[in-house]
Amino acid sequence: MNLIKLSKVLQCVFEEGIADVIIYKKGRSWMYELYWEGVDEYDDIKKTLEKVKKIDKNYIVLNGYDNLAMYTLDYIREKIKFEYQYCKDGYVAYIDNKVVKL
Repeated sequence: MNLIKLSKVLQCVFEEGIADVIIYKKGRSWMYELYWEGVDEYDDIKKTLEKVKKIDKNYIVLNGYDNLAMYTLDYIREKIKFEYQYCKDGYVAYIDNKVVKL
């Protein structure tokens, strides 16, 4: 999916209260996986991250609790582009509001 469509999907996801989204690229397409920290088992989250890491080591995680539900589509799109560009090599953005290296 393209970045504009992904931003629209994520805006709806964040409005529904889903907190965490893993975002990655498969070829030229943007992809995403949802998870709920504190609800999903840690091992399940880790398996999902490992699967995504094999596809795209530059994946990011956005946290919907970081008020992304209140932002415009343009803001969400720019946030994804920024995080993807600068949080690389296994760094994950916004797990417990910190940049965490896995």
